Amino acid sequence: MASGLIDDARRAFEATDYKQASTLYEEILSKDPNNIVALLGLGYTMHCLGESTQAIETLQKVLDLEPNNAEACFLLGGVYYWQKKYREAEEYQRRAVTLSPTVAQYHLGLAADLQALGEPELALSHLETAYQLDLAILGPRGKWKLWRARITTGLGPLAWLASWVFLGLLLTLGGQYSLNRLLDWLGQYLQLASTQAGQTLLRAALMSVPFVVVLIYQLCKRRYRRAVWALILWAIWGVLVWYIPHRAGVW
Repeated sequence: MASGLIDDARRAFEATDYKQASTLYEEILSKDPNNIVALLGLGYTMHCLGESTQAIETLQKVLDLEPNNAEACFLLGGVYYWQKKYREAEEYQRRAVTLSPTVAQYHLGLAADLQALGEPELALSHLETAYQLDLAILGPRGKWKLWRARITTGLGPLAWLASWVFLGLLLTLGGQYSLNRLLDWLGQYLQLASTQAGQTLLRAALMSVPFVVVLIYQLCKRRYRRAVWALILWAIWGVLVWYIPHRAGVW
């Protein structure tokens, strides 16, 4: 009897008759309050009806009964996502991925959460995993959509890199006089700063501070691609702004 009502509820849901679907699920639950399938169906149906509070309560009941129910975590994360509570959404959908790492839909949901949280690199990794698990997950022209995501994800670090290049150029052109004054002042108190070799060393250290700070920050944020770019920029910066001018006798 319950299985027949569940099939009817699913057909009503697929026909977007959410009111009828919710009525059928509630009928099942009136006789079997702990029916997991019905609770999951009702929770998602309430979400589609815009009843977010009831959807959360229903899905949370599933987790009370089965704490490791991956589908409940995924659906609950989806409800929070549409409420724009991205941190809560990411927490539950990450649990879903941990519990069932081979389900493409779970990775796709987590990718959306991470994108909303401003973590495009991590979002891309889960998007790629979702596509590998299910080539149809991104719909028609899925491969092109994946490449577009890769390109747009790369634009962020490139824009960030360009801004640092511009800032570094301004600091070098406008701050060289101040840096020399600072080194002269340090030379009064530090013997190291009073020698040519010492000033060269201190100049390299002071000019490296912004890059070291950015490198550590990106590593703490788990933005490894940006950390690599920071390291590359640091090396280029050292050659162009410190090593070559030093060898040329500019400073």
